Amino acid sequence: MASGKLHHRIKIQKRNRSLDMYGQQQDSWEDYLSVRANIRPVSGMEKLDSMSVAATLTHTILVRYRKEFRFPLKVASMRVVFDERVLDIDSVRNIEERNRWAVLNCVEGSVDGN
Repeated sequence: MASGKLHHRIKIQKRNRSLDMYGQQQDSWEDYLSVRANIRPVSGMEKLDSMSVAATLTHTILVRYRKEFRFPLKVASMRVVFDERVLDIDSVRNIEERNRWAVLNCVEGSVDGN
């Protein structure tokens, strides 16, 4: 893939967990990486669950490989933010294990990370 196809600037955020003054766990997100990316919607699905409609939209995001992607389980706990949209990262793949390109498989989520 030519780097000219990386049309979007995305932020990868990681979750910070801390305790508030009452001992309750509190989550916040902080910017971890800012990279250029190619974003493609893959599929959308709606289902009826407990008398409410739940919609899911999945994306693949192609980025240049970074050393931070060596630990896929750590990356899977992060999220992508672009154009005020939030995508939860499900997995990361090192294309052909050549450390040149990585694909982030994501599901569109809400702004609060749920």
